[in-house]
Amino acid sequence: MVKNKFIAFVGNLPYETTEEELKEFFKGLGELEIRMRYSKEGKSKGFCFVECKDNGQFQKLLKMHHLKLNGRKINIELSAGGGGNSKARKDKIIKKNEKITKFRQSLHENMVKKRPDPSSEKFKKRSYTPSNPQHYL
Repeated sequence: MVKNKFIAFVGNLPYETTEEELKEFFKGLGELEIRMRYSKEGKSKGFCFVECKDNGQFQKLLKMHHLKLNGRKINIELSAGGGGNSKARKDKIIKKNEKITKFRQSLHENMVKKRPDPSSEKFKKRSYTPSNPQHYL
């Protein structure tokens, strides 16, 4: 029996980002396996793969899509795992990304429903821009 893997592609990383910075950025999620990708010259390629231990941790990771890291909005996408460019793998990635798009749309709809009236005093007193990514966990 094949174990389910919870692997995400994290892209649009600043090239100078280190694995230690990523661990700090994702620290609220608990222990993760981060696999940075480097060129032959040893420079970051601006993306990595993050493997979570379970689905709950993985869902929290996916909610961090489009947060800023060192001034850049990062992308967190589902990964089919493994390499290659076979049609079956590409189809698997397409299906997974359709699923995550629906998930993100439902998150957005829930956030819109819970958003306070912008003209209310409560809204004016509170800042809705989180100062750190842990706000989303």
